Amino acid sequence: MKEGLDRHDAIHAVGSILAKFIWKIGRKEKNSGNVNDAYFEELKNHTVQVWYDEFSDFHDD
Repeated sequence: MKEGLDRHDAIHAVGSILAKFIWKIGRKEKNSGNVNDAYFEELKNHTVQVWYDEFSDFHDD
C-alpha cells in the first residue's frame, strides 16, 4: 500500500506470491533452504511494478 495500491490490490499482490509458493509445494518442486524464508524474502523484495509485470493480463490498468 506504501507504493500506491489500495487495500484490495495489496491483498491480491500478497496472495499471488503465496499462491505461487503453494503451487510449487504442491508440485513438489525442489527448493533450496526453508520455504518460509524464501516466501518472506520474496515478499520483502516484491514491488508493485513486479506484480503488475507478472499479472498484467489480469489487472485492469
